[in-house]
Formats: sequence, structure tokens, C-alpha cells
Amino acid sequence: MFFRGVFAQSIISPYLNLQSQDAVLFYSNLSMLQNETSYEEIHFIEKGFLSLIGDSMLEDADLDGVSNFYDECVATPIGSKVDVNGCETFTLPPDSFQIKVTHNSCPESEEGIISISTSLNEFDFEVLLNAQSQDWLSPSTEPIEFTNLESNTYSLCLIPLNNPSYQRCYEVGIRNPTPLEVQSFTNWDAKTVLLQLSGEPPFTVNHNESSFQTSEKFHQLNLVKGVNKIAVIPSSECQGSFDSELFLSEDVRIFPNPIKDIASIYVGGSDSEVQLTLKDLNSQLIESKTLEIPSDRIIQLPVNHLKTGMYFIDLKSDKVQKELKLIKA
Repeated sequence: MFFRGVFAQSIISPYLNLQSQDAVLFYSNLSMLQNETSYEEIHFIEKGFLSLIGDSMLEDADLDGVSNFYDECVATPIGSKVDVNGCETFTLPPDSFQIKVTHNSCPESEEGIISISTSLNEFDFEVLLNAQSQDWLSPSTEPIEFTNLESNTYSLCLIPLNNPSYQRCYEVGIRNPTPLEVQSFTNWDAKTVLLQLSGEPPFTVNHNESSFQTSEKFHQLNLVKGVNKIAVIPSSECQGSFDSELFLSEDVRIFPNPIKDIASIYVGGSDSEVQLTLKDLNSQLIESKTLEIPSDRIIQLPVNHLKTGMYFIDLKSDKVQKELKLIKA
């Protein structure tokens, strides 16, 4: 006997009574292959199961996938879902329920909400949330909500009141927000700062007087001359915050250097005056004074009274913050 098949139901074989000279090639829909049959002398095909044509013990009168020999309900409507005995079972469409979850906005809060809606209008339900029972009557007209929930994983089951042996169950999670984390990377040459943001978007970014929202993980800011006050606030302030202050100075240069008598100090920008502090190598204060910046932006600083050596000059104004090294010749 030559016999070949795929995923055939084992109950078929006792009824075939094939001889060694018979050859049979069959394909079953259960195999998920194309629906076709090749045969010699003996042939058979049946949707879902194989049966021998003319054998009443293997025929499937209601085409439910259970042969008459085993079918306890031989007249179920075409297309009905049946159990192993061929009897129609109760079921609901897979998209019967729409579940909306509102997560907690702050750690340790109990503001979570599970809301359930449906378009079904022929059933009333018992709803179980972690075994807490609540009847849901006229469900198609009014969603049902469970409120004041802490962050946790919940078991949610819906049971038709007229078919209590059936239930549709879900696992629903209510989570805490992800805390805000910000990493900043400053490129002084390009005059930019890159913010890497993580947490619950959207994020509100404040840069000096400007403010905007973003949901992007990375955001780059162009620094302005002077103070750059940067703050990041997440969707809920209880998730934390980020504050930073960066100072981008106007260009400042000293020349010549080493210096014998008078140092020339160029101060860029538009500030009209600058605070100058002069210290020695041991950070001992030598002098501190406010100087007016002339129209050519070059301050003349006499240094002929200093001993030979290295000194430090600090310059500060609204848009200048710079330390210079002065070498007295």
C-alpha cells in the first residue's frame, strides 16, 4: 500500500481498508495547503477532515468539521462554531470590547482608570476586575469604568449574564510614569547644546524667554551670547525637572603676550563696561575695577608695575565671562 497525506485525522484510517496495490494522495484543509485532490481508484476530500465518499460513518452533513459518526448535533447552521462533539458553542466576535487605560501620572498615585465600551446591544454582562464584580447593563449605551486604581496588573473578565459558562478575559496593566532624565552635551565651537530626553512626553523646554513643547528624544538648542537658562518640564511635574545655566561669552583676546608695559584687551559684543579682576599665581587679588569699553572695543591695561611672571585676568559683564592668562615680561 502506498499512502501519503498531511495532518489527516487519525480516525480516518480504520475505514479506508486500503490494499497494497492502491495509491492515494490527499490534501486536507487542516494542513493549510492548497485545496486539491489527486487520486487513483479510491478518492475522498472533505473540508477540515477527510472522509470516504459514500461512507455514512465519515460523512459530515452540516459541514462543521465533525463527521456524522461523532457529531452529536448533526444539523448545526453552516459556519457555526462547534465543540468536539459537533454542537454549537456560544462565542462573541474578537473585537466585541474596546478597553481604554488611563495610566497614573505620578508615582504612588491612584488615579488609574480602566474604561470598557462595546457595540453589543443584545447582552448584559457581569464584569470582574480582580474578582471585584459589577453588573454592566445596557452596555452599548454606557461604558463601564473602574477608577482610582493604583499601578498594577489587573485581571479583567466579562461574562454574559445569559451565558455564564462563557467569559472573555484580559490582562490589563496600569503603570507609573517614567521619571524624567536629561543629558546635555554642549558644543562651544558650534555654540549649541544637545538635550537627550527620556520620560513621559510631551516635554516643555524653556530657553531664556522662549518656551515650546516636543515629544522628540533629542533636541538641539542654539546658544545665545550671555546667560542661557534651560529648563525641561515633563507632562507631569511630579516626574522631576531639569534646570541648567550655560554662559556663552563674547570673544575676548589679550595682546601682545608676553607684555612689558601695557596690555591690550579686545572685548567683543555690545556691553559698555566690564568688571576686571587681576590675580597672581597664588590667586591673591592684586586689583579689581570696572572699566569702560571704548568704541574700538580695546581696553588698555597698564602692567609695568607688575613683577615678571604669570597672572590671571577675569573679565565679567552681561555677555562676557572670560579668564585670560597674562605673562609679564
